[in-house]
Order: sequence, then C-alpha cells, then structure tokens
Amino acid sequence: MIADLIKENTHLHHQALEAAMVRRIKGIAVAEDYVSLLAIFYSYFGGLEKRINLAISNALPDLESRRKAGDLAKDIQYFGGELPALATGTDLPVIETHQQAMAALYVIEGSTLGGIYISKMIAKQLQLSSAAGLTFFEG
Repeated sequence: MIADLIKENTHLHHQALEAAMVRRIKGIAVAEDYVSLLAIFYSYFGGLEKRINLAISNALPDLESRRKAGDLAKDIQYFGGELPALATGTDLPVIETHQQAMAALYVIEGSTLGGIYISKMIAKQLQLSSAAGLTFFEG
C-alpha cells in the first residue's frame, strides 16, 4: 500500500522534524514566538498549496477545505503579525504530476493530525482563554 511506503521512506525525517517541532513549541513563551512559528508554516504551506494547485487544479471536490494557509493567515493576523512571503524554489518539493500532488496532500493531512494537542500546549503556555488564534492547530 502506498501509505505504508510513504511512512517507511519518511520515517527518519518525520522523527527529526517532530523532535524539532516539540522543542520549538515548548519554547513558546509570548505571542511573538507563536507568530514566528506560524509564519514558517504559512510560508511553506502557502507555497506548497500553489504547487499542488498547478498539478491537480480541480481534481478533488474538497480541495479548498484541505488548504491550510488561510487558517494560518487568520492566526497570524489575530496576534497582530504580518504575513510572510510564500516559499518558492528549492524550499519546496517538486510537484509536477498528479501523483506528486496527491502525495503532498497526504503528508499535509498527516502533519496536522496532532494539532489538537499542540493547540492545548500553546493555549496553556500563552494563557489563552479561548481557541481564538489557534485555528490552524485546532484543525
């Protein structure tokens, strides 16, 4: 199955990224720290979504609901941050085919599965009383 193949071939990268993310999230002490993290996600996901769109266009009826950059933009703006430029070039994976686009969507969806736990961590660290500003991680 393709999902198993993707997991196998990305396992080490996934572990390294997860460890770096946990360190970064635990280091969030003020809203500006959180906005800085969101800006990285926004730049990457926004650029990636553009590449995906070029490869699959309207092939999925729910493609619009799978986009992440909009939620990231809302969260950044909620805390008064400015939207960074979208990632381009070699900062993003090559996506030229329908299959590459679908694989990227698979990884994006998987990367947000633990978001609710991250949201709770951030809310506690920033002493937030509501989920406002946590749209992306709330999923």
